[in-house]
Amino acid sequence: MTSFLRSALLGITASALLHSTAAAAFTFTNGDLILGFHATSGEGAQTNVYFNLGSATSYRDGSFNTNLGNIGGTLSTVFGSTWYDRNDIYFGAVANLSDKYPTGSGKLGSVGAVNGDPSLTVYASRPAVGAGQSVPISGLNFESLVNPAKGITTIEGTFAALGAGNADGTLLISQTANPTLWESSWSYFNSPSYSFTSLPGIEQNFGGAGDATFLDIQRILSISNGANPSGTVGTGEYVGTVIIGRDGSIGMIPEPSVSLLAAGAALAATVRRRRTASN
Repeated sequence: MTSFLRSALLGITASALLHSTAAAAFTFTNGDLILGFHATSGEGAQTNVYFNLGSATSYRDGSFNTNLGNIGGTLSTVFGSTWYDRNDIYFGAVANLSDKYPTGSGKLGSVGAVNGDPSLTVYASRPAVGAGQSVPISGLNFESLVNPAKGITTIEGTFAALGAGNADGTLLISQTANPTLWESSWSYFNSPSYSFTSLPGIEQNFGGAGDATFLDIQRILSISNGANPSGTVGTGEYVGTVIIGRDGSIGMIPEPSVSLLAAGAALAATVRRRRTASN
């Protein structure tokens, strides 16, 4: 696919996201892909925002939801009405199913793969200028994935204590209101240059670029034993892309050469139907 066509279709998909509907209240199931937001300075720097994108393995297996909700109201409340134009607000996404050593690692107490993911397999984001255009995370193994996996589990462990969250699917943690839990917050584990001790920077920032901002999701296998689908151990393999619209709409799309053509065709059909109805 040419870069021009890819860019055009990404624009179509981003525009379509602006009509997404509200999500349900925040809930969490082990293995869900969690999106975290924080500000490194200014308004909202003492609050993190979480949003559940859904099952990471479902995305891995090709099941996508292009309209996950709209959290623009919450982002405005926490970070101010100009949140999309700020370049000090960072966000990323992570998931894993187990922080135990995987079978085949030679470690005592190791456990088998869950739903095709060996233990310590991590899903992590990378900043991108468009779907599938991020730099792969590389050079890792099951030992270097221990800290990320345990850090993700630690963050997940705070969710129940933080309460039910908001109707738009967001969950907030405040340094002022939750000082103890803050030591396990998104801000604690992430900075613009590194994440969860051994991962490179997994976060994207806004800065007002266009009508949508892109964040690629990669699956990093800890070991080959029990992996289904298989892949390159220790190297991030592209799963899909989170798109956040200027109004706070959120969606996930798979590899753009297929998904964006389908999205473009669907949107074109909708436009044709509207034109027909107005004639």
